[in-house]
Amino acid sequence: MRDYAVRRGWIISMQVKEVGSGASQRQLREKLLEAARCREIDVVLLWRLDS
Repeated sequence: MRDYAVRRGWIISMQVKEVGSGASQRQLREKLLEAARCREIDVVLLWRLDS
C-alpha cells in the first residue's frame, strides 16, 4: 500500500494497524476518523476489514 501511495505522489500522514473485535474501543481508529472529520486527510486506504 505504501508503494501504491508513493506511485500516486500521495503523502502518508498516518498509518494505523489495529487487530481486534469490532465492538472494542480503538483509540487509533478514533484518531483516524477525527483527522478525516477535520479534513486533515483526503484519502483512507485499507487492506482488509476482517481478520
